[in-house]
Amino acid sequence: MTRSSVQNKKEDSAEELKKTRAKTTYRWDRIRGIGAGINEAIIGTFMLYIAIKVYDAPNASKAFLMSAGSIGMLMTPIFLWIATHLKVYCNRACSFYTAFTAFTLTVTLFTNNLETYLVCAMTVLFLSPQGAVMMMQIYAQNYDSGERGRRLSSFQMISHASVIITVYICGKALDADLSYYKWVLFSSVLGFSLASLCYSRMPSDRLVMQPGHRPWHNFSLLWKDKTFGALLIIWVTIEMGNFMTLPIRMEYLVNTKYGINLSGTQAGMLLKSIPLILSFLTVKLWGVLFDRYNFIRTRLLASVFMAVSIGLFFASETLAWLIVSSVLFGIAEGGGRLVASLWITKVAPNDKVSNYLSVYTVASGLRGIIAPFAGYALLSATSPQIVGIVAIFIIGIASATLAWKSKRFDQRDH
Repeated sequence: MTRSSVQNKKEDSAEELKKTRAKTTYRWDRIRGIGAGINEAIIGTFMLYIAIKVYDAPNASKAFLMSAGSIGMLMTPIFLWIATHLKVYCNRACSFYTAFTAFTLTVTLFTNNLETYLVCAMTVLFLSPQGAVMMMQIYAQNYDSGERGRRLSSFQMISHASVIITVYICGKALDADLSYYKWVLFSSVLGFSLASLCYSRMPSDRLVMQPGHRPWHNFSLLWKDKTFGALLIIWVTIEMGNFMTLPIRMEYLVNTKYGINLSGTQAGMLLKSIPLILSFLTVKLWGVLFDRYNFIRTRLLASVFMAVSIGLFFASETLAWLIVSSVLFGIAEGGGRLVASLWITKVAPNDKVSNYLSVYTVASGLRGIIAPFAGYALLSATSPQIVGIVAIFIIGIASATLAWKSKRFDQRDH
C-alpha cells in the first residue's frame, strides 16, 4: 500500500468520524430541546409569576430573582476554569452542572417560605447558564461552520414547541389552583434531568488549560482583540435594552395596579407561547440568513423587530394589540437568540470559542444584573411606558453604532 493511499484512508476515516460526531450531537441535542423548553418556560416565566402571585414578593426580591441567572453568567469563567483545571470532557461538565441544577430545584418542592423559595430559585437560575459555554464548544468541535445555524435552529424549533406546550399546561394548572405551583416546578426538575442525560451522550473533547491560565484570564481578549471588544460592548448594550423590559412585561400584564390583570394562561400566551410560535416559524429562515449572509445585518434586522415590539407592547391596553406586539417580539427573538448563540463562532478561532464565549457570557451576566434593577427602578419612579421608551432608545443608539462600524466588523465574519 502506497503512502498516498494510507494518507487517503486516514483522511476518509477522520471525515467519517467527524460525520458520526455531528450526527450523534444533532440527535441528542434535539432531544435536549424538549427539556430545555420545559426549563425555559418554568424559570423564564413561572418562577417570577409564582413570586408575584403565590408569595407576593416585593420589587427588590423580584429584581434579585431576575438577576440571579446573570450572576451565574458572571461566574462562568470560574466554572469553566474548574472544568478545564480538571481536564474533563465538555459534555461531562455540562451534564454535571445541569444535574446539580435539577437537585437544587428539587428543594423548592419542600418549602412554603418566601426566603427559602428565593434562595433556591436564585441558585437554580445561577447554575442554569453554566453548561452553555461548554455547549458552544461542543458545537464548534462537532459542527462545520456552515451548518451550525441550520443544526441549532432545529434544536430551537423543538425547544420552542416544548415551551409552548409547557406554558399552556402549567398556565392552566395555575389558573385552576395556585397550589399546583409545586407540580409546575417539578416539571422543570424533569427537564433539567433530561438535559443532563442528553449532554452525557454527546461526543466531545477534553478541556485543556493553557499555561498561566486563570479564571478571568480570557478578559484580556477585550483589548488584545479590539474588534471583538467593540462588538461585545455594542452587542450587550442592544441586549440591555430588551432585558430591562422582560420582568416589567410580566408586571404590566398580571399586577393589578396597572389595570390589565391577565390570568396566568393569558400572560404565558403573550410572553412565551405566541413569541415562541413565531420564533419557531421563523428560526429556520434566521438560520439561513446567519449562514449565508452577514451576521451583523441579521442582528440589526432582529433589533428593528425588537424595538417595534417593545413600543407596541407598552402602548397597548387591549388583548388584540398585545398579541400583535407578541408576534413581532417572537420574530425578533427567533433571530436574536440564534445570532446570540452563534455570533461568537463567527469571530473566534475554532479552538478558542469557549474562551471568547466566556467573556461574552460574563458581559451578559453584568447586563442581566443591571437590567432588572434598572427596569424596576424606572418602574417605581415612572411607569411601564417610560421603561419601554428608555429601552427603545438604548437599542436604537447601539444598533446605529453597530451599523456605523459594520464594515470594520465584516472582516471577521467567517
